[in-house]
Amino acid sequence: MSTKDQRITGQYALYCGDCCEVLPELPEDSVGLSVFSPPFVSLYSYSDDVADMGNSKTYDEFFQHFDFVIRQLFRVTMPGRNVCVHCCDLPMFKRNGDPIGLKEFPDDLVKAFKRRGFIYHSHHVIWKDPLIAATRTKAIGLAHKQAVKDSSLIRAGIPDEIVTFRKPGENPKWIGHPDGLTLYHGSRNIPKALDRYIGAKEQAKNKRSHWIWQQYASPVWFDIRQTYVLPYRKARDGDDEKHICIAEDSLVLTRTGYTPIQNVVVGDEVLTHKGRWRHITAKRCNGMRDTIQLHAQGVPFLHITREHQVWTRYIGDVENHVRKAVMRQNPSWIPAKDTQASYVNLKLPPIESTNYSLLEWWIAGRWLADGFYDVRDRIHIACGHHKLAAFLHKIGAIAGFIAYKGTVDDVSIKDRNGRLRSIISSFGSGASGKKVSADALSLSLEYAESFLDGYLSGDGSKRSDREGYIASSVSRPLLLGLAMIAQRARATVCSVYAGRKGRKTTICGREVNTKDEWVMTIDSHNLSGFIVDDGAWKKVRRIEDSEKHRVWDLQVEEDSSFTVEGCIVHNCPLQLDVIERCVALWSAPGDVVLTPFMGVGSEVYVAVKNRRKGVGIELKPSYYRQAIRNVQSIIRKREARKLI
Repeated sequence: MSTKDQRITGQYALYCGDCCEVLPELPEDSVGLSVFSPPFVSLYSYSDDVADMGNSKTYDEFFQHFDFVIRQLFRVTMPGRNVCVHCCDLPMFKRNGDPIGLKEFPDDLVKAFKRRGFIYHSHHVIWKDPLIAATRTKAIGLAHKQAVKDSSLIRAGIPDEIVTFRKPGENPKWIGHPDGLTLYHGSRNIPKALDRYIGAKEQAKNKRSHWIWQQYASPVWFDIRQTYVLPYRKARDGDDEKHICIAEDSLVLTRTGYTPIQNVVVGDEVLTHKGRWRHITAKRCNGMRDTIQLHAQGVPFLHITREHQVWTRYIGDVENHVRKAVMRQNPSWIPAKDTQASYVNLKLPPIESTNYSLLEWWIAGRWLADGFYDVRDRIHIACGHHKLAAFLHKIGAIAGFIAYKGTVDDVSIKDRNGRLRSIISSFGSGASGKKVSADALSLSLEYAESFLDGYLSGDGSKRSDREGYIASSVSRPLLLGLAMIAQRARATVCSVYAGRKGRKTTICGREVNTKDEWVMTIDSHNLSGFIVDDGAWKKVRRIEDSEKHRVWDLQVEEDSSFTVEGCIVHNCPLQLDVIERCVALWSAPGDVVLTPFMGVGSEVYVAVKNRRKGVGIELKPSYYRQAIRNVQSIIRKREARKLI
């Protein structure tokens, strides 16, 4: 067998090589099910290898090569069993010299498989958001401006499709489900949805199986989760694919506050696009990469690779009634380079109860503005002479001794029971080291307002040009956190942006080097952002090329997203939902599940997870190595569950 490498165990067999060379070596009538996504005729080219079918020069040339794969699939498939092909129609672009339209790729696949003896068995359509396709492909048929200009060219978005073929003959091993079908084979959220849908009594009557059959038999699958996929970015190498990463020093929102991405650790919790805290499962540095900077309201320092997806509402060419236009669009993931005409999102974490008083939270806010610890680790707050009387009146008996120091008064804070320290201990210390932790970000509106008012009483100043406040700090994490507090307390979208650069200056007769400043403005009349039930939406003002940065990538459990620099980004291969349905319906435990275009091993992963044997072939070494890691991860999880 001609392979660069191979890994064979009792649960899986993975081959690094050309499927046209490996398939002929597999036994005849040995495969219970094949599931794969072929390289779509130059739509997806994964490498420069001449054996990569995605590098075919013409549509007809692809089918000449693919015909060999079809013949081998017919040979190795058991009689009466199926081959599932993930595909879609292919757009024809004017820039390629083609007439604007679509090529019926699924229809041509049907013709090719039928020529080699397969029976056309089934056809499922997977709903996809047309907005994402519009921003990625720039297709005229999906452009809003084309509808205004000449709508005769407007077409529907292109869905994914699963086309299934059956080999003639009697199935030698029936696929039975005596206990009913198991939806998704372990996906976390679907069983709960079923519980709500049919109730415990109906489950006891085995109605679950019938309801699931209705979902599987539906000609359109609306519930496929587009982000339910395996980790795949580690498989990328060289320059043949885009790297999807965030620049070093970008601030990721964790439970301890905004933290530089290089400093977060696996196990930290981050806030996802669903507004919930989820753990980081993996972290990786991908070296120096070209980046762009996305400028949006309240997004001060987002340097990101061009293809990294951002959670947005896209409005395209719409100019009038912007808010209504934005709200008519469904949120979707869009590559950063295509977000110019869009609004990025920032959600707040769920509200959590607090055991502290409004006054204690007010003092905590004031400490963020002007607080510090003395050499004996006692709490102090500095206060300008003109603010001292109001400050002492506010805190009352909590005030300790007062020291007069030049332009400010140093007020010690009585905290004998340690309650105030327990609040501020998570806020860091020092002018550049302070930030807002999840305890404050999760306050109710009333408590958030008290906390914000305390901060603004020290560091805030009323704007002279309009209603609102302005504050500055050398801590970007602090202002990004306070912007979220203001979003909760005052239902406004704050701006956070770079202020004065670091410089030499004189303070109290001493020459010092100051750090870069950052500015936050609170303006209830700002029209470039707005807040609705699903968070704040902030207008992308411009995108510009940036310098090379060292970049990092995170993986986050379940939601595959996290909050960075005041907006939400994605952290996708054939969705596991699709594979799991095919495996559940058309294979039995112990069957061999084959994929001749393995990629990062999604099909083999699902096969092993569901007590089948996975066989995968992958031409590209980096993808092959990632497939091994992914498949081994599910084996470790299964073994861990056995030990519990």
